Amino acid sequence: MLSDLASNVFGHAEPAWPEVLMEAERLSAGHSESLGTRSPDLLHVASALVLGAEQFVTFDARQGSLATAAGLRWVTP
Repeated sequence: MLSDLASNVFGHAEPAWPEVLMEAERLSAGHSESLGTRSPDLLHVASALVLGAEQFVTFDARQGSLATAAGLRWVTP
């Protein structure tokens, strides 16, 4: 993983955590009851949104459904 960071395969990004928490709360209010999402799902998708992601990579169907509902393109590796 460190070699991937060094070769720019992956990059480091630190979202503004107050924005992530507000986005997670908004996502929870709009989707948790119908999708059954939990805190980790909400925080992962909220982080992606705050960082400006256009697609979301996950093997987790619940997380992927939330990402789709939030307007991200869900990609399964």
